[in-house]
Amino acid sequence: RPNIIRGVADKATAIMWAGLPGFGGGTAVAEIISGKANPSGKLPFTYPLFAGHISNYHHDNNENSLDLSDFGLGFEQRGVKYKSTMLTEYGEGLSYTTYTYSGLKLSDSVLTSPSARLRATVRVANTGSRAGQEAVLWFLTDEVGRITRPVRLLKHFEKQELAAGQSREFAFDIDVMRDLTYPNGEGVPQLEDGWFTLRVGSQAARFRYQGGASARNASSAPKATGAVPGSASGAASTKTISNAK
Repeated sequence: RPNIIRGVADKATAIMWAGLPGFGGGTAVAEIISGKANPSGKLPFTYPLFAGHISNYHHDNNENSLDLSDFGLGFEQRGVKYKSTMLTEYGEGLSYTTYTYSGLKLSDSVLTSPSARLRATVRVANTGSRAGQEAVLWFLTDEVGRITRPVRLLKHFEKQELAAGQSREFAFDIDVMRDLTYPNGEGVPQLEDGWFTLRVGSQAARFRYQGGASARNASSAPKATGAVPGSASGAASTKTISNAK
């Protein structure tokens, strides 16, 4: 059960979430605070600002999550009511260096068959003065569905080390049946025509599936792919809450 710490968070430069760090936790925390280790973890949950106001990062679209009813404008257009409920967002994490995302590109803007694939690339640069590891999180939004769709879903993640001043291109290959389907009332993954928004860091791009609706018999739901964004050798701290080593 989370403690409500907004009074502390407002006065703190950073707050570290260590979870159950085990016997090596003290060393990990000390190395982060002293600057010996550069934190790189990402918060794996949202954290409430008020008691009883817990909202998962992939909550459904509703009047509390959007300032405007047009989902195509993106979930960033959230109203004051929703913003006031969360202390910090899923995937946040501070570092002793800084990163810049730029140049998000899609290999196509329209997919026309269930077997189609789309490649997305983005350039991430370490704009700080020391080396660090950045976990790149790719989120997809299905803008309209017969069943209300979450505001976003994590679909791919990858962590790489970047030296100070170094930049690197990250890629995400979108598979239509793996990444654009969702289970219907019978639990069968279904595919629908419509617009999707891909978000990574500060970048966003829209594309469209226009290959006709279909469904397949499968017992497993699509899962995110990629390297673990936080590990024993990487830690995180954010302005509010964060993963430690």
